[in-house]
Amino acid sequence: MKAPLRPTNEEQRLEALRALRVLDSPVEERFERITRLAQKYFDVTIAAITLVDEERQWFKSIQGLEARETERDISFCGHAILEDALFVVEDASRDPRFYDNPLVVGEPNIRFYAGMPLRARNRTTIGTLCIIDNKPRNPDAMDLLALQDLAALAEREFTFESPANRPPNVKVQGGPQTDLLDEVTGLWNWDGLVRLLEESTHRIKLIGGEVALVWLRADIWDPQSVSAELINQSRREWAGKLLSALDFFDTVGVVSKRDFLLMINESDRAQLLVRLGLVASSLSVRKGGSGAHKTLMPDRATFAAIKSIDGRMAISEILESLESSLPPTDAPSGTLTLIEDGKRLRVSLL
Repeated sequence: MKAPLRPTNEEQRLEALRALRVLDSPVEERFERITRLAQKYFDVTIAAITLVDEERQWFKSIQGLEARETERDISFCGHAILEDALFVVEDASRDPRFYDNPLVVGEPNIRFYAGMPLRARNRTTIGTLCIIDNKPRNPDAMDLLALQDLAALAEREFTFESPANRPPNVKVQGGPQTDLLDEVTGLWNWDGLVRLLEESTHRIKLIGGEVALVWLRADIWDPQSVSAELINQSRREWAGKLLSALDFFDTVGVVSKRDFLLMINESDRAQLLVRLGLVASSLSVRKGGSGAHKTLMPDRATFAAIKSIDGRMAISEILESLESSLPPTDAPSGTLTLIEDGKRLRVSLL
């Protein structure tokens, strides 16, 4: 196996990558949309937006593989960032650079790879948009110009920073930034949410603004009757539906296996209810897919929302108020408790 060389401008490249503040950030729909399109258009097993860090390649978005990162020394993208244009491997099992690579001889059994370099504003290469298949492919039979177009879209997204989805300024003591992400869904975990809330309330105190906070509880009546693998696969599906309902400056995180927290930049009550109605509708389908692609939808999804966070309140008070306001267990799916001006209003979103 041939490990990828380091570019001659490695120091400047890493500086540009880290300046983006996207490493170890949560899953975002704007990037998920691009990898979903790539996977479907090229009919491949895996599509990913990969950022090549000092010792690893980290996936900002990936379809078809649950890993969040792999070692740089065994990566195909480590080779791709050395190129000025598209890097293609037709059959890795016959390529002297890759035939004995762990990602070829074992899972995910890479055969075909095509990676288009992604560049930062200073034109240094930070990663790739890549497509991967477990069987050899003839690149002449594929419209790989479309991969370049999709890569251009990904590059454009990296020029826009989403404050709600970048790693918080508060550093984690004794651990990497990935400690702030949920292992199953790639969303913020409890620690990440708390740090993000601390930043948001501080910002509201200083310059004002309104942020709605929503607690979503997704219940499965008999979780013991289904496998942990199916539960995790379904939670990833729920996360994707929540992301699709959010705007650029919104975010979502995981409180527990059945609880999610949404931060929504929406000051208009009617618009907030419309958006939460879309979330409730997306989670109301009973089951989807079959076999390996089967997913389980919640038996009931209920909500509690504070229309506007009070920056003077402690984070613990805000969260306790939200959780205690969740509709009772006999409330139908789609029920919302809306907290506004100190009053609680029960609303049906479905």
